Formats: sequence, structure tokens, C-alpha cells
Amino acid sequence: MDTDHLHDHWTTGPRFRWSRQPYSFRLPTFVGAQIDALCEIYPQRNKTEIVTDLLIAALADLNENLPAEDGPVAGSRKNIKGGVKAVFERRTEEIRAELDKRYYGYAPYVKVLPANQDEDEDD
Repeated sequence: MDTDHLHDHWTTGPRFRWSRQPYSFRLPTFVGAQIDALCEIYPQRNKTEIVTDLLIAALADLNENLPAEDGPVAGSRKNIKGGVKAVFERRTEEIRAELDKRYYGYAPYVKVLPANQDEDEDD
């Protein structure tokens, strides 16, 4: 989902399965005001849904723009194939599987490989 489609999603789109783990954080006042304004404009969506959809769109955009070149990640000397993008995608799937197992009693088998990498290659 990207921000171009949020209006359509908020008026007709599907809803998500929610994590059992709550997240709590403070926002700058101008962001809180924007979220409250969106809640008034789209009263059929609650604040959690609005913030979730905004985060989904922002994270999808971030993922598209993360460096995908081989190289060290976050000060590590280890050469990472696929760059930050591959690490982000792999860890996201691993953590999601852990959360599914913890909260829902199952973990789908998902092994994410960076583009152009075979299973037997070492990172």
C-alpha cells in the first residue's frame, strides 16, 4: 500500500489482523494534529487503523528505497549480500514468524533470500 491509495483504503479497504503486543510512543504535536484531523475526516476508521496504515505506507516506501548493494551494514565489517534492504526484509520475516508462533501458535515457514543468492551461499 502506498500513500496514493490510503483514501480508497480508508473508505472501502480491508482491515488487518492486529498484533497482541501494544506499541506506545509520543508524537510531535503537528503529527498528532494531522492524525486527529484524519480521524475526523474518516470516522469509520479509528486512530490505531489510521496510524497503522500510515506506517505500512511509509515502511513500504522505505523498503523500496533502502540500499540493495552488497556491502557492510550499520558499521559491521561483514559483507552483506543484498545490502540493508536484504537484511531488513529477512529480519522482518523472521520476527514476524516469531510473533506468529508466540501469539497464534504457529509459524509459517518462510525463508527470504536476497535477489540472486542461492541457499548454499554464505552471507
